Formats: sequence, structure tokens, C-alpha cells
Amino acid sequence: PRRTSVDGRRIHMASISSYTRLRSFTHCSSISRQTHSPRLTSTVAPRRDVCAAASKLILYTKPECSLCEGLQEKIEALMARSQFMPSALSDLSLEVRDITSNADWMQRYQMEVPVLAADSGAQGEEVVLPRPPPRISADRLQKHVESALQAASS
Repeated sequence: PRRTSVDGRRIHMASISSYTRLRSFTHCSSISRQTHSPRLTSTVAPRRDVCAAASKLILYTKPECSLCEGLQEKIEALMARSQFMPSALSDLSLEVRDITSNADWMQRYQMEVPVLAADSGAQGEEVVLPRPPPRISADRLQKHVESALQAASS
């Protein structure tokens, strides 16, 4: 069976599948080339600027709290992953604070742990981020933290 192409040439069906594979390969390779273009880099760069105001994340926990341990593990995994896949969390550090070691933290967060906050080294103030659901996936947690940091910085 033969088909006619757009420009009027005749093509075998076998050639069409090869042509389609070649087109998809060319399309994919052009996309990979675009990731290094200045235009696309400038589009991706603001995600890292979201956390420019925050220098560290603070996680308030208490002993034997399974929710605290789960959130801590997810955040540590995200920070480890951000070394290989840059994100807004790449430049942040995590500080874990036990509320039982400070009376003020105990009074403030006793019934709310785990509490995640962002601390800005320059401004010296702490912003409590909205509490993520306990069963949130790591990817959704990353988006949750990034959007909360962006909202806090505006």
C-alpha cells in the first residue's frame, strides 16, 4: 500500500512508521536542546528564587510522634533529592527542634506538632507554613512547601 505525503511524494507504509519515529526522535532531541537555551533557563530560574528569603526550614517535633517522624523523613528525602534535581529546597537546611526542650515551644506547639516553619536569616523572623496532610506524597509535599514559601515571601 502506498500513501501520498503532504508534498505529493509517494511513501510506503513502512516508511511512514520510520518517518514517524524519526520525527518523534527529532522532536525529543529538540526539546532536550531547548532545556539549555537561555529562554527556558530564565523560565525555570524563579523556582529557586522563591526561597531566596528563607535560609532554613524548622520542624517542631516531640518524642514518639509518628507524624513528626514521617514528615521529617519526607523532608530529608526531598532535600537529598534536591542535590541531584535542583528545586526551591536546594538552598535550604533543615533544623529539627524538640518542643519538650523549650517551654515557649511547648506552650505554642504542644497540640499542633509537627509544625513546619521557614526562618529567614536576614529578617530573623519565623513563618509557620500551612500543615501538610499526613499521607501527602513527597512530590506533593515539595509543591506544598514551595507554594507556602512563595506565599510567605510575598
